[in-house]
Amino acid sequence: AAAAAAGAGWRDTFATCSPTALLTNTNFVQSLRQEMGIKVPLPVPSVAHELFLHRVADPFRAGAGCVTRENVLLKRVVGILNRLTPEKYESLVLKLYEALDSDSDLISKENLEKIISEVHRRALEQPNYSGMYAQLCKDIITRIQARPTSTQRAVALDSFERSLVNMCQERFLRGNEYQHPIFTDTMTQAEKEESLAKSHHFVKCSKGNIQFIGELFKRSMLSERVLHKVIKMLLLDTDHTAPANSMALEVLCTLLATAGERLDRPEAAAYMTHYFNTMQVLSQSHSNSRIRFLLLDIIELREHGWVRRKKEVKALKLEDLQRELENNEREKQQIILQAAVSPTPPAPP
Repeated sequence: AAAAAAGAGWRDTFATCSPTALLTNTNFVQSLRQEMGIKVPLPVPSVAHELFLHRVADPFRAGAGCVTRENVLLKRVVGILNRLTPEKYESLVLKLYEALDSDSDLISKENLEKIISEVHRRALEQPNYSGMYAQLCKDIITRIQARPTSTQRAVALDSFERSLVNMCQERFLRGNEYQHPIFTDTMTQAEKEESLAKSHHFVKCSKGNIQFIGELFKRSMLSERVLHKVIKMLLLDTDHTAPANSMALEVLCTLLATAGERLDRPEAAAYMTHYFNTMQVLSQSHSNSRIRFLLLDIIELREHGWVRRKKEVKALKLEDLQRELENNEREKQQIILQAAVSPTPPAPP
């Protein structure tokens, strides 16, 4: 009877108490162990156990109390950008519109700058997707313009365009800070590799930024005057005899390869002729052979009507990639068939 009463006691305690109270209730644990036939004595309460007994009802949690509507919106936008690909562009852009429209009252200058910063950072680190990110900026501006005319819409539109241009300009001006990695005898191999990796990342981001600028210009988000100013700084206002300035010409070639076809129009013929005459001289006199060949490639590209000999490396949808692979395979088969059908030339006597 006593055992039955003890069993009923711990069951009632289990049904009415919280898990925390159960673990700290010595009578409950003792009754349960007795019914289960466990005769091992209870462990002596440790310091951790004593602290657990005095735990507050609402303990502190990192990040608790900092969740705001702005943070939720930015987290949702970043999640969409992380999944953005050419294949999923249409569906994810609709989700982005939905996020911005549902919290339209949060579209302030500060929040827009944070969104643009995320887009710009991805465009720098993923140059092959710069066209997609430039199109995303164009679509966001179009979405803002479609809203009813109001002071808030005008402020949001001006803030978005101004912040986008400022970020590209600041990153472009940072290119003057580039320095070739200098190795000393006291540096370890790990330090040399780290310095070289930082240098490569800096050059990659500079080229990604200028390519993003060219893609924005192709979508009429930057004026032609701005691009001529950039070319003038890179080509005419830079001392190309200094080895540290070799990146300026490399960035220039990236810009002209991206937007040169649209810049090369009859109204700007005098400017373009002057640019390419200067590049022709540098292609013969520059000390870096790699830069000379880059300049010659751009000069040849213009001579061929801006039609590349090799296809431009850019992000493709899966269906477009499959179609391109099939076309390449078909061309290879045609070349093999023509070689098999064509008569074999007679051997020389």
